[in-house]
Amino acid sequence: MFGPVLKPEGEQRLVYSTSTGFRVVCLGSGIILLLIVLGEADGMISFRENLIALSISGLCLISAMFQERWIFDRESNVFERHLGTVFLYSRLKRRLDSLKCVSINEFAKDSSASNDNRRLILTRRTVSLSVLGENNEIHKLDMAKGSGINELVKTAQELSSFCDIPLVDEFSKVTPEE
Repeated sequence: MFGPVLKPEGEQRLVYSTSTGFRVVCLGSGIILLLIVLGEADGMISFRENLIALSISGLCLISAMFQERWIFDRESNVFERHLGTVFLYSRLKRRLDSLKCVSINEFAKDSSASNDNRRLILTRRTVSLSVLGENNEIHKLDMAKGSGINELVKTAQELSSFCDIPLVDEFSKVTPEE
């Protein structure tokens, strides 16, 4: 609900982007916190007394405007990344046929954790989803832990199939430590 979602926009276009649920929660939290601060104020709002609440409210409202969007368009042969907010925004555009593969990798665990049973129990597997482009350019789309891994693997399979490029699944080759 809060993680990125893969949505088809027609038969020739897939978009992996920030979920609407994430934006709604951030916007709602920011507005509610702002209303609480305004409701508690008698007259003018003291910025100094409400610095933390106003800062958190501002961060929530800016987070609601955050956009991370990966576009895979077969018709236009375009692979794009849109990242940022209204204030700071970047865009990367490549040819879709320049992509070499979709990759799923597990992050290596800290070697010191293997001696500490308590840390092993609390440590969850972390997996990343990337797309490899020309000149070995790595585009990291997402990361997941725990139950989100299955959704990430499904997304990788759909992207691989849609773009007609191989899926390099280093995660499934790794067996969990006993």
